Amino acid sequence: MSAGAIRIALKLGVRVLPVFLIRKRGPYHILKINPPLDLKPTLDLEENIKTNLTKVISAAEEVIRQYPEQYMWFYKVWKYSQERTVTILSDGKAGHLRQSEAVAKILENQLREQNITPATQTVEIRFKNQLAKLGLSLSGIFSADYLCHGCLRCLKYFLDRDSCANAWGVKSDFIISCGSNLAALNLLLSRETQAKRICILKPGILSVKQFDAVIMPQHDNPPLKKNVFITSGTPNSVDAPYLKEKQAALLAKFPGLESGRTKIGILIGGNTKKSILSQEAVGMLLDAVKEKAELCDCEILVTTSRRTPAELENLVKTKFSAFPRCQLQIIANEKNIPEAVGGILALSKVLIVSEDSISMISEAAASGNTVIVLRFKKQELSPADRHDRFLKELSDKRHIILVDAAEISRRIDDVLKGKISTIPLNDRSIIIKAVRSVI
Repeated sequence: MSAGAIRIALKLGVRVLPVFLIRKRGPYHILKINPPLDLKPTLDLEENIKTNLTKVISAAEEVIRQYPEQYMWFYKVWKYSQERTVTILSDGKAGHLRQSEAVAKILENQLREQNITPATQTVEIRFKNQLAKLGLSLSGIFSADYLCHGCLRCLKYFLDRDSCANAWGVKSDFIISCGSNLAALNLLLSRETQAKRICILKPGILSVKQFDAVIMPQHDNPPLKKNVFITSGTPNSVDAPYLKEKQAALLAKFPGLESGRTKIGILIGGNTKKSILSQEAVGMLLDAVKEKAELCDCEILVTTSRRTPAELENLVKTKFSAFPRCQLQIIANEKNIPEAVGGILALSKVLIVSEDSISMISEAAASGNTVIVLRFKKQELSPADRHDRFLKELSDKRHIILVDAAEISRRIDDVLKGKISTIPLNDRSIIIKAVRSVI
């Protein structure tokens, strides 16, 4: 009720009944009629409006406290401004978050081109347990656009208390999620505010038809649908401005890296369910890089990840701590530097990446430098393995050079002598097409 309506009610001397429509389930509603408001005129016009408007607001507040999920329906009123909210759902996995942030960044740029002001927020989501993840996905399957609209009570069975509160409070125009665990939550929340749904990677047991745009890499065997946009790697923020920014930030902390010597960057990940980074393979890699650095007058920049096992961290320190040509050695679990990976991507002519992380390989391949991926599995690439399909996809398109530990020395030599190189990975145009389809 507006200030003008209050003025008219007082002038006419009519009684005002607060009426609220509460959605129960599907098409069923409760019409809630409260007792008349005690509106009293005063001599001061401003005080008159303020006092009585406070009574109206208090009546609305009481209902909102009883049915907080119903208030989200009102958000649709604000959809017609030149501002848009982008919500990233984060499951706590750094790789998933980086992919979502990359897509959100491109979406923001596309909105600005249309003179729309974007605002991006990240909502952390934690499940009660592993079974709750499956439960939420099943809820996504059995939910319906109208039966479940206006109801998010099921979330309290799957999410912890803070995550549940955060999810209930989402009011957005675009919702971005990455991976199967959050796909159903994306679906449920987007219904409440009529937000556009953007899903990165395969949405698990949910159908891609339920999303406005699905950005899925080729190795996930994506269906050929109008709303599915197929990439070679995973979305990432690596472009010229990003590399320039990260390089400047890293050089500010380590000014000695500005030397003109050729740099070899090494990114070491960790173990996965299907493969283990062996000390033998990593040791052969580090020895080969040391040898080539001496022969070719190069410098070494190396970083581990938070997933790197302690024995491999110790191996890196043993090999490089007293080696003068190693100008940067970062053990992420001891002292993580946010701009380390981006700075190494920008400064290195040759990048050597362990095969375990699809995100890390995609970022390296997008940097424009020559990328060597160290394969530590003994068996051949298998078409049945999605990770192997990814490596084959990038190798076949010459985005990476896939080698095992035994041939790493020769391949580094070939790259430094200019005999072989890689083609930069660029999925940006595909992602731009995806976000434009939902604006």
